[in-house]
Formats: sequence, structure tokens, C-alpha cells
Amino acid sequence: MCCTPPEHSTLDGTLWVEDGVLYMVYCHEWMQIIDGTMVAGPLVPDLSGPAGKPITLFRAHNGPWIREMLSIGEITFGMKLNGWVTDGPFLFRTQTGRLGMLW
Repeated sequence: MCCTPPEHSTLDGTLWVEDGVLYMVYCHEWMQIIDGTMVAGPLVPDLSGPAGKPITLFRAHNGPWIREMLSIGEITFGMKLNGWVTDGPFLFRTQTGRLGMLW
């Protein structure tokens, strides 16, 4: 992606606009950091690059429904790896105006 730090292994970027500010919301890959994160990085108006430092919104293990990969017997690329996965953020506003995210 054009707008994420080059040292981050990232996936599943979603564009979000909040109070007129453009953000790339993406996953910092669990295979790189073990406890995957959801990150929001501000973008310049023409979407050509970042407009500031990215902000970690939360870590995968913070979800009460999340299970660690080894604890559920998950095998990734034929290997038993420990970690907590973040994947595919989809942001939305509820009818009451609260910000929600499915992932």
C-alpha cells in the first residue's frame, strides 16, 4: 500500500473519512507482530501518501471472542504458529451515530 509504513507487513486497507480527515485503516499483520493490530493512518487529500503517524486502534487479543491460534489448533501454511489475527476491517456508523467495525 502507498500509505502504510514500509516496515509494517500490512493487509486489507479500508478508506475511512472522519471529520473531513482521510484515513487508511488496515491490519498490521499478526505473522509479523504475533498480536495483530488495527491501525488508522491519516492520508493527504490526494491519497498519495501519509499525512502523519499511524495510530494503533486496538490489538487482536482485546476482542473478548478472540482465541489464540495455537489454542484452537489452527495450522497456517502447514505450521502451528502462535498469534492473534486481525483481518479485513469494515467501518460503519450505527443508527445512533456510533462508529462500528466488523473484522
